[in-house]
Amino acid sequence: MNSQLIVIVQVLIAGTFILWILSRRGSTPKPTVLNMRAEMKKQHITVMAETAEVKAKVLNVIFMWNGHGWDAYEVFGLPAGTCVSDVRKRYEELLSQADEGQKQFLQTALDAIENKMTG
Repeated sequence: MNSQLIVIVQVLIAGTFILWILSRRGSTPKPTVLNMRAEMKKQHITVMAETAEVKAKVLNVIFMWNGHGWDAYEVFGLPAGTCVSDVRKRYEELLSQADEGQKQFLQTALDAIENKMTG
């Protein structure tokens, strides 16, 4: 084959490819139109029916220390909802290793859990 013929064939293939790409540009698919109001009404009714049957109890105890919110159970390294006697045992363990500032912090966390349980 002649080298000029190879160049002409390559130009024709490239030109055809470019024309094909340009013809596809104008035919982008239309975006899907969602009817969110109808779906939200259905979901809202379902959620309201579910919440009426189930009442969740929050087990975490959040307290403020130095302007930051802390979970009292996380301070002691215990899962939320642990009984007060186990919390007191863990408090005593940590208290033996703590300095003065940490002791106040631990005491505040213990007080928050005890207040939640009694009140």
